[in-house]
Amino acid sequence: MARLAGRSTWFTWFTGLCCLAIVGGLVLLAAPLAPAAVDWTVRTAGAFGEHAVRELTGAGDSAPEEGAGAAGELPTQCDALGEALGEVLGQDAAANAEAAGPPESADGLVALLAAQPVLECAWSAADGTAHAWLAQTNANAAAAEELLRAGGFVCERQSDTVRCTRSAAAEAEAAASTVTHLLRGGTWMIVSATGAGADDAIGALEETLWPR
Repeated sequence: MARLAGRSTWFTWFTGLCCLAIVGGLVLLAAPLAPAAVDWTVRTAGAFGEHAVRELTGAGDSAPEEGAGAAGELPTQCDALGEALGEVLGQDAAANAEAAGPPESADGLVALLAAQPVLECAWSAADGTAHAWLAQTNANAAAAEELLRAGGFVCERQSDTVRCTRSAAAEAEAAASTVTHLLRGGTWMIVSATGAGADDAIGALEETLWPR
């Protein structure tokens, strides 16, 4: 084959060797990263495979929460909650059938949480009163907590429960009162209590709904 005029053989070989040296250097530099790259490839392929299996089998659907927050496990009768108030409000505590709906502090939260009321109960006794409102929600507890804090509630997280409380001291003819919002999973309970045992009444109802 005829060689093109002006083409230098030694320069061609020199250029080829330089390119080969550069490629070899890049390979040497990348060699320490090879195990990490292989590991990443394996993990990515495994995660993709698991995701594909979940999509095909439906195993990725979230399972209902265990405990009282799961649908169908919430109390449907006031007697189930009222038994806990006997020692707090007194054995003369009587259930009040009148439904007042959620307290004023729930304004804005019902829509935010897409609340579906389940049960409402009220009790009155010589030593105080208690009102419980129970609903299922979309479990957006973080947004609810922010709104309650803005309304003057003091909130804390205990395990998987958000507890927001606002208390008012006794004034003139008005007894001391406490309102507590409890959000756990998809369950929302608001307890309003008056009298010296207000905090105990709230604790008794919480313990009944979510036994320790």
